[in-house]
Amino acid sequence: MPGILLYCNGMKPKFKIKLQYDKKNNIWAAIAIILAVVMYVTIDFSIVALIAYGFLYYLVKSLHLELDDRCPWLWTLILFIGGSCLTTFSIQYMLLDPENFTRTTYEKLFLNVLCCLIVYFVVQIFTNNSGLTCIIAHVSLLSFGFVDYFVYLFRGNEFTFSDIRSIGTGLSVAGNYKLQLNVEYM
Repeated sequence: MPGILLYCNGMKPKFKIKLQYDKKNNIWAAIAIILAVVMYVTIDFSIVALIAYGFLYYLVKSLHLELDDRCPWLWTLILFIGGSCLTTFSIQYMLLDPENFTRTTYEKLFLNVLCCLIVYFVVQIFTNNSGLTCIIAHVSLLSFGFVDYFVYLFRGNEFTFSDIRSIGTGLSVAGNYKLQLNVEYM
């Protein structure tokens, strides 16, 4: 690829990107389009976002990558950095108001991505499997983000480590609240 120079062990790694046409991908794309129409009709979700999601979903499902086996650490690093950026964006989109989301400085954004990347590397130490690491790290960080969001919604302050000890009391108190989900976060 012109413009991309990657060297591993003194040699340029090779990788191929192909789009594979598969009948199953068309079926899954049709299901995604039907769900998108249902979301548009029921909750008035943005049709542009739904079309973009459908296109990206079809593209990712049809994508076939062949990576060079000589430098797996490079592909793992690219995967972890991309996953950390996606996780950070998802958590900040979920937790922050639109006004605060746009006011996040690049320094704080970099530190947030770095914190997520550290979690990815810690999970990698235990799993030694890049794909499993991405799933575990992303889901656990998003889960902590959701917990923090709802604790902040109920109490007005963030989730702390002392809340772990008092989780039983918190759950009994939470049963008395009426929970309303904001469609923007779905």
